[in-house]
Amino acid sequence: MNSYNEELKKEIMNRYYSYDHLDLEGREDCKSYYEVSEEGFYLRSITCNKGIWTNSYIQVEDNEFFLPEAILEQEDKEFLTEISRVEFTKALQLSQASFKTEWIEFKSRAMSLCKGELCCFYPQGVVIKLNEPFYGLADYDQCAKVVPSEQMYPGTPVRFTVDFIDEENYILHLTIRV
Repeated sequence: MNSYNEELKKEIMNRYYSYDHLDLEGREDCKSYYEVSEEGFYLRSITCNKGIWTNSYIQVEDNEFFLPEAILEQEDKEFLTEISRVEFTKALQLSQASFKTEWIEFKSRAMSLCKGELCCFYPQGVVIKLNEPFYGLADYDQCAKVVPSEQMYPGTPVRFTVDFIDEENYILHLTIRV
């Protein structure tokens, strides 16, 4: 089985949830959506707060990345509503809508980008800041082989090559190089 089919199979096993902030926090018109791996790691997060969308991969304000850091436990599920992948995808597309034109322009020059800095560490890899509204994602183990452990922290400059452009998530997949 090729890696694309393996990724697709993994994605099918992922679960999708929504969380209405009114229920526990009293925040009206605020709802979050999560994609969670079979192992319980949060992979993507989207929030709509009074009509303003934020996405865990696009133009994260003040570098406040917001994937929950803990694994989703069974007792946490009582606060979440399980939703379909289709519902999650609709929220994802709404969170990307205001960036569509910028994304198209960004893609035209994305393959020429080669510098960034370590930004944060997600379960699916190292997020690389590109000084753009969009980010890159690199494999943690591959990054650790190139970046010395004492420099493996946010703000460390890195050089990379672009492996591919992830249209679904508006992110670049990168290989870190020396």
